[in-house]
Amino acid sequence: MALLTNRRVLLIALVIAVLLIIALWPRPVEVDLGTVTSGPLVVTVDEEGETRVRERFEVTSPVAGEVLRINLEPGDPVEGGRTVLATVRPSAPTPLDARSRAEASAAVQAAEATRGRVRAERDRAATVLARAKQQLERATQLVEGGAISRDEFDARQTDARTAEEALRASDFAVTQAQRDVDVARARLVCKAAPARVPVTSRSSHPWMASS
Repeated sequence: MALLTNRRVLLIALVIAVLLIIALWPRPVEVDLGTVTSGPLVVTVDEEGETRVRERFEVTSPVAGEVLRINLEPGDPVEGGRTVLATVRPSAPTPLDARSRAEASAAVQAAEATRGRVRAERDRAATVLARAKQQLERATQLVEGGAISRDEFDARQTDARTAEEALRASDFAVTQAQRDVDVARARLVCKAAPARVPVTSRSSHPWMASS
């Protein structure tokens, strides 16, 4: 009887051991299989962006009038200073009374004052850019010798780029101020001769003009 009991205990222990082994046995990891092939690798990045106008060109006339027939066709080559883009026939000038003439004269003076101010700002921007370039050149030599950190050199580069952008903006402001002076003077004294608008740059791209 005792022998039978021992066998049962041994059998139960064996079953428990087998179950533990099965439970603790490492299971295979499932993996995806595929065929290895060679080919080009194409990586694309889809992001939203925005465009910014860097240079704006305007073709304007300081006087009001009628644009005569344009003989150029889209795609025709043009040459700066020689090719005439359009001819404007000024409208008949309206006589100015004393008050209107005084207002026109004041507008001319205000436009000239603004032009002087933006020219001074442009000169200051040019001075700042020249100094920024000198500091960048000095920083380039120092960073190569390990005298300054890379962060300080990057700061000098940023200063130079900022100064260039400021000078470019000042140049545009001077051009706009000169245009305002021309318009103010044209309103004060309107010449009877046709206004000819020359092309100031060379281009072979198609263009569109409207009156």
